[in-house]
Amino acid sequence: MLIENISRYFTFEESNLSEAEFLAALCDETDCGLLLDINNAYVNHCNLGLDIAAFIAALPHGRIGEVHLAGHSEIDGLLVDTHSRPVCDEVWSWYRRFTEHHAHIPCLIEWDNDLPHWSVLLEQQRRAQAIIDNAHEQYYACL
Repeated sequence: MLIENISRYFTFEESNLSEAEFLAALCDETDCGLLLDINNAYVNHCNLGLDIAAFIAALPHGRIGEVHLAGHSEIDGLLVDTHSRPVCDEVWSWYRRFTEHHAHIPCLIEWDNDLPHWSVLLEQQRRAQAIIDNAHEQYYACL
C-alpha cells in the first residue's frame, strides 16, 4: 500500500509535525510505502509557501514506490489539484531533479478531467520518459 502526500489549501495550527515528518512516521508505523505526488508538493509550495526541496529531502526515499505528476488550475487565487491541465514546467523541473537520484521509481501522469486529444497525453508521457532516460544515461555515464 502506498500513502500519497496530499495537496493542501490551509494549515492546521495544532500540527506539531511537518507533512514529511508525518508521512515518514506513518510509513514507519504501518510499514507502508509512499506515493510522491510532485504536483501536490508544488501546489502546497505555491498556496502555503512550503519549501519543496526540504519536503522531498525529508521524505523516506527508500519507501517511495511511485511518483505522480499532474496539472492544476488556478481558482480564486489558489492552485487546485484538478488533474485537468498539462504538467507545468515547474513540476517537470522538480521531477527532473528527483529522477537524478531515483530514475528507477515508476511515474504516472494523472489526467482525470477535461481530457485532451490523445496527442497531448502522448506528449506528456514522452516528456516523462525522456527525463527518465536522461537520468539513466547520466547514472550509467558515471559508472
